[in-house]
Amino acid sequence: MEKINLKIITVGSRKVPAGWHISQRTKMQRLYYIKGGTGSMNDGHGGRIPFEKGKIYIHPYSLIADYRSDPNDPIDHVYFDFLSTPPIISDTPIIYDLPYDSTAVSLIRS
Repeated sequence: MEKINLKIITVGSRKVPAGWHISQRTKMQRLYYIKGGTGSMNDGHGGRIPFEKGKIYIHPYSLIADYRSDPNDPIDHVYFDFLSTPPIISDTPIIYDLPYDSTAVSLIRS
């Protein structure tokens, strides 16, 4: 089995500012757990994926970041920017649906 290295660069939890729109090429990966709000991210094929409360969105190394939030209902999220070796390579975001009673959600809410 190949050894995986992980380095967390940034971590936090907050509501985004009203004009939140990120559009950049990034050389790291991002993980967002959506606690609420209205927004979306690019799907890698020119479309948009709406953020849904209770889901985890992993932005792979190879995808250009493009995140948007409704200024009247800003995204509230937990986020991590990280580097991994090997990196996650995908032409679309990876989405996980966490059950509300999962251990991960309990840790995020505490």
